[in-house]
Formats: sequence, structure tokens, C-alpha cells
Amino acid sequence: MYEYPYYYSYIEKLHKDVQQQDERLKQLEQALEEMKREINELRQSKPVHIEKVEYRFDQLKVETLEGTLNIGFTPQEAAGKIEDIELGDQGKDADLTEYTPLQMELFHRVRDQIHQYLNEQASAEIRKLEEKYQTLLGDSYREQLIFDLRKQVDKRINYYLHQRTITSENQTEAEKEIYEQTKSDVIAALERHMSQLKGGNAT
Repeated sequence: MYEYPYYYSYIEKLHKDVQQQDERLKQLEQALEEMKREINELRQSKPVHIEKVEYRFDQLKVETLEGTLNIGFTPQEAAGKIEDIELGDQGKDADLTEYTPLQMELFHRVRDQIHQYLNEQASAEIRKLEEKYQTLLGDSYREQLIFDLRKQVDKRINYYLHQRTITSENQTEAEKEIYEQTKSDVIAALERHMSQLKGGNAT
């Protein structure tokens, strides 16, 4: 007999909970109907056609990068695929088993420096050349150029390394010279490539 008020309170609370759930359900149903309406409108609307977007610098536009950017060769020598070029000593693969301990140490240090240059500075160098030649390249194009260069630096370092007799006395000087020569080859290859693009001769 004295417990009735408790049951009334419980029933009242339950009733409020049901009302809240009912309101929430109505809101969800309205949101669902709104989504269905928007989907129907999208289906009935005409598709949007976007014209081809072009960046123009003197009417020059670079779309794709094909072929390979070659280090240390003239445009005539680099006309074919890299694997088709008879490289001789200049393109000899680096065989670390032929190196003396000093040569191997120097080779790795120079390669690390060149890779660091390619990772941190080459993109800025390419942008400078884009401004010089008024040619806009995309990010993926720049990355592909740097990727092609990175694949070839070992051969260039090896080429310059075999032109010297490395000793403990001249190791530091040789390291600096080989790094600068290889870096110059990288910049020259980029310059040549951009010049070919500007002239419409890139392959």
C-alpha cells in the first residue's frame, strides 16, 4: 500500500524516457527523409562537366614525365633508354668489393651527402629552373625527376672515385671534390632536361 507512490514515480519516469526516445526517432526519420531527398535531387541533376585545367607559361604545359633523366651525358647520348647506352667506364656500376677500405668509406659518405641534397634541396633547385625556363612542373613530376637522379648517382660517384688515388692524406679533399662534381652533374642534368622541355624536345 505504501509502495504505490514509488511505482507511480517509476511509471512516470519510464513514460518520459519513451517520449524522449520517440522524439529522437522522429528526428532520425526526418534526417533520413532529408538525405533521401538530397540523393534524389543529385540523381536528377545534370552531371557537372569540368573542362581541362591548364597552367600556361608562354603556352608551355608539361603533362607527363616519360623516359629517364640522365646524369653526365649530352642530350644526344641520352636520347635512348638508359639501359641501351654503352656507358663504358663512365657508367660502370659501383662494385664495392673492388674498393679499398678508404674508397668504400669515401663512397658511402659522398653518396649519403648526395642523397641528402636530393632529399632536401633538389626540389628547390627544380623550382628555380621552372622559373628560369617558365615551365610549371607538378609535384609528382619533380619527385620522378629526383627518383631518376637518385638511381644514377652511384655510377657518377664511382666514376669520379676511380679517377683518383685515395689516401688518408687527401681523403677529405677528394670527398669534397667528388661531392661537388656529382652535385654539379645533377644540376647540369636538370638544366639540360628543362631546356629540352622548353624547346619541346623532351622524350
